[in-house]
Amino acid sequence: FIVDDERETVHQAFHARDQMAIQGDFRQAIDGGILGRVARERKTVVCRDTAAEPEYLSPIPGVASELCIPLLAGESLVAVLEVYASVPRAFADEDVGQMESLARQLALLIEKAGNLERTSTTRDFLENLIASAGDGILAMDRDGHITRWNLGMERLLGNTAAEVLGRRLDEISSQGAEPSLLAALQRAMLGEEVVRLDTTSCRRGGERVDLALTVSPIRGSGGAVEGISAIVRDITDRHRMEEGLRRATNEREALHLQLIQSEKLSA
Repeated sequence: FIVDDERETVHQAFHARDQMAIQGDFRQAIDGGILGRVARERKTVVCRDTAAEPEYLSPIPGVASELCIPLLAGESLVAVLEVYASVPRAFADEDVGQMESLARQLALLIEKAGNLERTSTTRDFLENLIASAGDGILAMDRDGHITRWNLGMERLLGNTAAEVLGRRLDEISSQGAEPSLLAALQRAMLGEEVVRLDTTSCRRGGERVDLALTVSPIRGSGGAVEGISAIVRDITDRHRMEEGLRRATNEREALHLQLIQSEKLSA
């Protein structure tokens, strides 16, 4: 969204393609709502539950949580980046940090472009950002065929985009996909967003990897589900650390029990 200082409003400049369509002539007064507050105060606001936020004003239905970030180039407010989610508490602190980093880059890009009408540059930037993101990002069409596979997915599973595009996810691994993952993908195809799913897979060569996924439907302009997308994160090291802590705790408890028993026998 960009700020019209003359009319003291904030209005849409660019909107990602999804089910939450905003009317092109939407405007919000700068003295109202979270969007206006961010434009005035130039500080990030995280609304974790819109139903519990009396100041929240929504240009679209179905928003349950929102992340709103000022796009600043030096001291100048270039625009406001607003990220919506259809479920409450969708944005963790890590997500906020990543999106603020993106906002800084977008502000510089928009300032360099000179005006917000050159949205093709912004789209290319976002495409490059997805391609090089640290997390794995994949997308599938209605028939389950993979249509997007970024470098993060290549690092996670060892398969290149050229090897997997057009194939189904359960065809990639010799062991097939986990039933829980296939069920989550099917639910997303029916329009449900799966905010967190822990599953396992195998890298090329057979090494087991633990994964955390967020799976979302991709909707066309008419609202129909055209496919699904997933953000995939490697949590193998975290699971190993947690397992090590559990093992150490169990060993300490067992040793403590042995000492107690030994003292009783001695008595």
